[in-house]
Amino acid sequence: MEKDKVKGKQYIWGTLIDFDKTVADIKELIKTAKYTALLPRATEDGYIDIDLNDVKTQNSMLHKCIIEYPTQLLHIMDEVVTEICDISVQVRVFNLPLTKRIRGLSPSDIERLVTIRGMVTRVSNLIPSMKIGVFICTSCHYVKEIDVDLRGTLTIPSKCENCKKSNTLQIDHTRSEFIDKQIIRVQEAPESMPPGETPQTLHLLAFDLLVDSAKPGDRVEITGVYRADAIKIGISQRTVRAVFNSYIDIVHVKKYTKQNVVDVDFPSLITPNWYEKLVHSLAPSITEMDDVKKGLLCQLFGGTRKVLNDQQKLRGDINVLLVGDPGTSKSQLLTFIHKVAPRGMYTSGRGSSAVGLTAFVGKSEDGGTVLESGALVMSDKGLCCIDEFDKMTEMTRSVLHEVMEQQTISVAKSGIVCSLNARTAILASANPKESRYNPKLNILENIQMPPSLLSRFDLIYLILDRPDLERDKRLARHIISLYWGEEKVTNTLDIPTFSAFVKYARKNCKPVLSQEAGETLVEGYLQMRKIGSENKTKKTVSATTRQLESLIRISEARAKMELRPLISVDDAKEAIRLVKTAILQAATDPLTGLVDYDLLATEGAPQVAEEKERPL
Repeated sequence: MEKDKVKGKQYIWGTLIDFDKTVADIKELIKTAKYTALLPRATEDGYIDIDLNDVKTQNSMLHKCIIEYPTQLLHIMDEVVTEICDISVQVRVFNLPLTKRIRGLSPSDIERLVTIRGMVTRVSNLIPSMKIGVFICTSCHYVKEIDVDLRGTLTIPSKCENCKKSNTLQIDHTRSEFIDKQIIRVQEAPESMPPGETPQTLHLLAFDLLVDSAKPGDRVEITGVYRADAIKIGISQRTVRAVFNSYIDIVHVKKYTKQNVVDVDFPSLITPNWYEKLVHSLAPSITEMDDVKKGLLCQLFGGTRKVLNDQQKLRGDINVLLVGDPGTSKSQLLTFIHKVAPRGMYTSGRGSSAVGLTAFVGKSEDGGTVLESGALVMSDKGLCCIDEFDKMTEMTRSVLHEVMEQQTISVAKSGIVCSLNARTAILASANPKESRYNPKLNILENIQMPPSLLSRFDLIYLILDRPDLERDKRLARHIISLYWGEEKVTNTLDIPTFSAFVKYARKNCKPVLSQEAGETLVEGYLQMRKIGSENKTKKTVSATTRQLESLIRISEARAKMELRPLISVDDAKEAIRLVKTAILQAATDPLTGLVDYDLLATEGAPQVAEEKERPL
């Protein structure tokens, strides 16, 4: 650290900050009980997180200096903590008083500590960045080591200190020291954008221990130093442009969810009627759709992903399709689920392309090619909502086959061959081809979707607008009361608590199938198979092994809702009821009135089956 000495006092170079006093203040902060307890862990991890609220409480002047001169102060803090621990430790400060939008950063913020929020859209490969450069004189073989300065620049000496000859020093890369560097691109999160604006982006630089701290799709809160670099007109020219490139040098990364963080003891919330409370908490403004809401609840909590002994992977995510008439609250349900899901993306079928959903090849900062993630990859370990599913082109829908079963996306573009993880649940909504659902046609004829894709949905709900005087009266009064503000929903969870509970259950609860629940599922599956074989005139397939796997996943989700480690018989029965209800709705042949799963699995199968049964 460069220092100026004025009248016997040492000042940090370029400032009026007393160096010795600053070091003493930092030592006093580190020696408090909170951070003394963190030092043993810091020596193992190589870093220590320091809350700026603690700094402000301890020493407001030090707090102000860290924000205004972060480059110099953070370097001093690193040296102080390293001296105390006798090992290199990196200081990461966080919790700035003000969090700015990306579009809110201004030239006055340059070289100051800032905090922004956004969503990661691209993460580069690791790039070696020089930390210490070693130079060797070609004349006298004198070795000179030069540290990269705090701004990341390396000044090459023009003259050898030993033989005094000019332009004889050459860098030795094999003896120089490098650290990892990564370029991250973030854009404004959809929920924080001003109305009518397009999202703005910003590049971040992560070094050393901070690389791989975020991946595409993560919502992150970044604390770092806002910098601006000059753009040279040419490589050999000293002239620079008047417009500078801006970026943030990352100091601290914190992931966050779409909803505010809540501190609740979730196991203590569980009550005997907890399941019904969750149902009422899901889109409380939408009434009389309890079975659909229960299916969506199961999707939110999800099953448990499994890896078998032969390394075969069984998905735990539940896929749901909503099909119905216009004005039946399908889009509102999707919007609410996207809002509650801890991680996920929302897209529309009409505005989505195949590469936009999967991955596409873009240009990197150095002019090379880089693979950028689409909506499904960015929803990894989350949920992807696709509205207007019927408006998708065949090419766009074709990419979903692999995602919905294998949960991967295979890419072979521009010399890049890889397989990306897309472990996401898919919630889709579709309208019938003639706007209204025709009960005289089966579901395939109504929505014109390939059966190979339709069969990959665990639950398919038909939401139909059928005239019913009593029901219409209740619905009309409910809608009017919403506009009047008279409808008061009680005994429900607010959205932040709901979202936090879903995240907690998905992370901490991995229920196991009990012997009794397993037998119940087997019996239920066999009963579903019997539905199609009971008819003497025509045998149909009313369930396949995919339905059995769906039963297991839904049973696991039902147990997760109450944070139970073991799946009960009641969970299994509820899963059977939900799947039966969905199959009876979607797989009933309007011509025969029979449940025929071949309607969802193989196009034209009923006619083929009839031909096979004809006597020769």
